[in-house]
Amino acid sequence: MASKIKRNDPCPCGSGKKYKKCHCGIEEVASTEVVMEQELDQLYQQLISLGVGSYQSHVRPSALPDFPKEYSELYTFNYIVKQIMDEPVEGDTTIIDKFYEKKVDTLTRPQTLEAFKMWPGAAPVLLEVKQVDNFVVQGQDLLTDEAYTVKIPDDMSEVVVSDVLLGYLFNWGTHYALIPTPVPFDKRIIENFMDKSFNDDYEANKEENETKSEYFQRHYLRMIETLIQHLETDELSSDNINWSKDSHQQVAELFETYADHNRLGQKVMEATLGFWSYYCKEYNPTIRKPEIFAAALEYHVTTAPELGVKANVTQKEIATKHGVSPNSLSKRKNEIGEAFQTFLQEQQTMV
Repeated sequence: MASKIKRNDPCPCGSGKKYKKCHCGIEEVASTEVVMEQELDQLYQQLISLGVGSYQSHVRPSALPDFPKEYSELYTFNYIVKQIMDEPVEGDTTIIDKFYEKKVDTLTRPQTLEAFKMWPGAAPVLLEVKQVDNFVVQGQDLLTDEAYTVKIPDDMSEVVVSDVLLGYLFNWGTHYALIPTPVPFDKRIIENFMDKSFNDDYEANKEENETKSEYFQRHYLRMIETLIQHLETDELSSDNINWSKDSHQQVAELFETYADHNRLGQKVMEATLGFWSYYCKEYNPTIRKPEIFAAALEYHVTTAPELGVKANVTQKEIATKHGVSPNSLSKRKNEIGEAFQTFLQEQQTMV
């Protein structure tokens, strides 16, 4: 049985105040960890508000590279954080320096203070996901090989093992947070970026004794531009997508094998694989016979008016090619068709 908290005891919330002057009389005392996270969340919001409010001309890019909308947003968010963290506004003083000086003496909770003291030294990472459980990621920085525990937002359920997360690593007490909200990259994209761009760039231009992490931070925005270029030129295929189930990949491989590449064209082939990846992540279908889904996928994209394929092909012909019945194909096509419309709508909002 827990002992009763006395009025002159330290408050269990971790504020450093006596219980009688803090949570005495309040039925539920929030845990130190919860309160600390709330305080750090509030500090982060204040930091961003300071940057985009008082230093708007400093943190907003005057011109953006010619990227599609989703990549422009990725670049802009990281540009803002880079300017706040690393680019001086007065002498050698950065926005994070000014914010730190303003806030450090106002924090009374030791745990919050210790985490906050680490913020001015935050650096960007390329964090490979080694394990993910309940929005807590165990990952390894590809630049330093250091391991970190990172908490990700609740709306990032699509993150899977081997994804790579990009962002500045902020100490959040019991874990770290990536700022801005990270976008999960396929590891293959990052490996191409490292092998074909970053490593050579680093070896050719690094300063004496400069580490990969330091070089990446110094050239952060240029590195992001290069990474986006790799994203834009990457050719999608079944073997360079992360699949959570072997059966999902088997469907993609069967589609690639049997689909008429000349009829569909490369863009439709890639769009179909992108849709199938989306469908698997969103709906996680249980697949006993991959041939049925592959046939349904091929028939749907071959006849979908939105894709403009204009192929004179029957359901029976495609079913026969895949060795399945037309009825089985039809059932799965209807399921896929509904999801396909949602997929197209989401893609259109990103353009």
